[in-house]
Amino acid sequence: MKNTQRFMFFIDGTNLPIELGKEINLNIRAEKPPLSAFRLANLIISDITRHLNQDYIIRKYWFGSYQGDDDFGKTLRQTLRVYRFEPVIIKMR
Repeated sequence: MKNTQRFMFFIDGTNLPIELGKEINLNIRAEKPPLSAFRLANLIISDITRHLNQDYIIRKYWFGSYQGDDDFGKTLRQTLRVYRFEPVIIKMR
């Protein structure tokens, strides 16, 4: 019988960068994260899920907000997609 398990991940893009920063003694502002924070988050998720067949991970959503201009928002979205996250981010006023 074929395994039909599928997984979707919903990442709290506000709290995860802050907590990652605490673990490595960096002050990471969630509303203006360094782009390398996405790579680190992806590495951690990959490590957690390494025992899963990657075909079963159907989507990874990243929910968060940011401060900055539209170009920064575009860069965030592009970077998140590089790491196979589906960005759901809102520009803060």
